[in-house]
Amino acid sequence: MIGIKGRRIVNSGGSVPPVGLDVITIEVVFANTPVSPSFQFADMKYNKRAGMILVKDDGATDDNDVFAVCHGGITASNGNIYPGYRYTDGCGNPVEYHYTFAINDAIVRGDLNPGATTWENYKAMFPYDYRLSNHSYAHGGGAKGYDKYYQIRQNEISIYNNSGGLRTRTFVIPTADEGYSYLAPYLGYKLIGSTFGSESVADDNGNLVQYSSAIDVKTINKARIDRFLFSRAFAANWNEEDLYGLKDLVNRVITDSLSGSKKVMGHMFSHQITDGNESLDTFVEFMKYIQEHPGNQDSMWIPNMSEFAEYYETKLNVGKTTVIEGNKMIITLDLSSLPKEMEYRDMSLVINGGLIQQVNIVGADSYSANYPTGLINVFNRNKNIKDPKFDVSLPQILTATASGNSIKLTYDRGITQTLFSNEVGKAYSVISNTVLSVTGSGSQWVINCQKPVQQVQTFDYRMQRGNATDNIGLKVPTYIGYPIS
Repeated sequence: MIGIKGRRIVNSGGSVPPVGLDVITIEVVFANTPVSPSFQFADMKYNKRAGMILVKDDGATDDNDVFAVCHGGITASNGNIYPGYRYTDGCGNPVEYHYTFAINDAIVRGDLNPGATTWENYKAMFPYDYRLSNHSYAHGGGAKGYDKYYQIRQNEISIYNNSGGLRTRTFVIPTADEGYSYLAPYLGYKLIGSTFGSESVADDNGNLVQYSSAIDVKTINKARIDRFLFSRAFAANWNEEDLYGLKDLVNRVITDSLSGSKKVMGHMFSHQITDGNESLDTFVEFMKYIQEHPGNQDSMWIPNMSEFAEYYETKLNVGKTTVIEGNKMIITLDLSSLPKEMEYRDMSLVINGGLIQQVNIVGADSYSANYPTGLINVFNRNKNIKDPKFDVSLPQILTATASGNSIKLTYDRGITQTLFSNEVGKAYSVISNTVLSVTGSGSQWVINCQKPVQQVQTFDYRMQRGNATDNIGLKVPTYIGYPIS
């Protein structure tokens, strides 16, 4: 137990549960008989009232500079050593700013960007909760750029294999491309970042996008987590104009959260930050602006994308029971329903009913507690994240062959489909042609068109407009620009 500024604050370790045990028990002992004891999950982790998600796309070598600036104690590319940026967990313990890097396998391998940040560089950051987001296998391009399932899945496998078993469940859409904002959530991705430009309108997002690069986290519910499309403020060049816009976002996030009626999380991203020392200096100025903002005062949570999304997934889905025994409240948290793909299963609880005298926790990795404020942070990581190679694959189109006024499709398994359009538009479309009907059965189907089909043409299938599924109900994924042979 340590004392900070006159408060009784506990920083204690919990017991690591045996493999397969997904139950955490919290015993709260009150100093006196409690009055209507209860608890609730904090609106934000660490019971903060505002926050910022910080993301950098494409894996340029200056991802190492982000780490040097935010972690501190490492020489950056400009020769400076920075002190790092931190806040507290509400219990007196320091927490680093947790940056997210949205990467493509092709870039990290150097195919598209020689000199990119390496897997060894990233693995040195993982112990400090810097994490990766899936940005597609080849930035939406390459030989199979039309195959959105391939782009997501291959990058997911690469991240898992090269990171040492981490699995990202967040996705950053490359260049606002069409085809990802429905498919990625269907595959279990819990946070989708993009500017959501005009190219993604065809994903039929409707009013689902959270625009303005900020969200009141009190509005996050299960429906939102199931398809969380969150726009992002963009620092294109790290110049003064970018800095002005980002400062405005921070001001808005903090100001809108001051009363407590809203608790707002902002969302920003950039590309390179070291186009000369000026941009790195501007990046540092932005970090200092967050840290030293007069409205901050240790009130901001700076999570990585996975940490943010999975906090709400855990909060909304964990089983919970409470038993009162005299001056004790025993809380049981059942994590068994949480998906095996997720990593972060952390929870921040606010205890009501009286002054806490003691906290005992079994089944967590660790915890921290602030007795006067009633805050308890419970930390639990999934140590056996499911390998994506064990995921059941979606049904896929193998070939598309032109034949007169039709396109013959061969799937990798038998499928059924009866819906070929919805109120927004057609599921199948062919460039410079009109689809009249789709017929067939099993693994063989035909797109019947108004005019002869040329081999130079391509076709699209938008999964949200059709109902093509295999015999266990898995949907055929989206294809945009599938080549016709």
